[in-house]
Amino acid sequence: MRSGNALDLGMFKAGKLKQIRDTKKSSLTSVAKEAISTEENEKENVIIKTDGSLDETVVKKRRLSIRSSVQSIRDDFYQDGERVTSMEFCHIPAGTFRMGRFGNFYRVTISKGFYLGKYPVTQDQWDAVMESNPSHFKKGNYPVENVSWEDCQDFIGRLNDQIGRAKYRLPTEAEWEYACRAGSVTSYSFGDDKKKLSEYGWYHANSGGTSHPVGEKLPNPWGLFDMNGGVWEWCKDWYAPYPRWKATDPEGPSAGTDRVLRGGSWSDGPKRCRSGFRSYFSPDFRCDFFGLRLARRA
Repeated sequence: MRSGNALDLGMFKAGKLKQIRDTKKSSLTSVAKEAISTEENEKENVIIKTDGSLDETVVKKRRLSIRSSVQSIRDDFYQDGERVTSMEFCHIPAGTFRMGRFGNFYRVTISKGFYLGKYPVTQDQWDAVMESNPSHFKKGNYPVENVSWEDCQDFIGRLNDQIGRAKYRLPTEAEWEYACRAGSVTSYSFGDDKKKLSEYGWYHANSGGTSHPVGEKLPNPWGLFDMNGGVWEWCKDWYAPYPRWKATDPEGPSAGTDRVLRGGSWSDGPKRCRSGFRSYFSPDFRCDFFGLRLARRA
């Protein structure tokens, strides 16, 4: 059950959205700009500094180091004729993969391509939509955190209402893992060597006990940043044990007590940051390493 403050805020937002619909004015509009970006990848040793951070020069080179073409799209959001924020999304193609870990696998097919946020939702983006910032580590380009699954639904609902259509949502757990693996069958998209995690994400060994700006580490082969570590990301699904048969576009059970989170965080060890690791909490639970990443209709 949500706190009184959260409930009152939700009621206020609902009233504001109703007023927007009644007056047939939208205070926030979006314009999608498609950009096909080809990022060329040449293998190169990554230099890690003595403090555990990456050499920024090498990071910039490696960000151009993905030899596949990554189709991306940017949605710009305007208020009173001025752009207030933008969100970037990478196209995730349809396909089939092995979902799970430690022998507990099943075959999953994602039948339709979709877009997934290139980065976790940032505090600036959240604030542009919600006019508030619930995060513990308050810095604009850091991932928004300290948000519950229910808070994420408020954010998505307001975003969709103000642009006039159901364009954004949380990814399903299957979509999230499929995008995180990016065609890999290893513990991480970059292989099984946990020592390389520092190149791709923030976790307890390199975070210094805090979150960090999005996009500072290397992307996975499909152009997604911060999929391993950073903040846990809420998924659409109720938590349940995996089925023992193959599935197409699974969305989890129709009811439950806990919602799924994926990805690990700045406070976790390498094990919890693996592509197949699952966590789950009550949908009203907030924590300073719980955030989100948006899926977008293709």
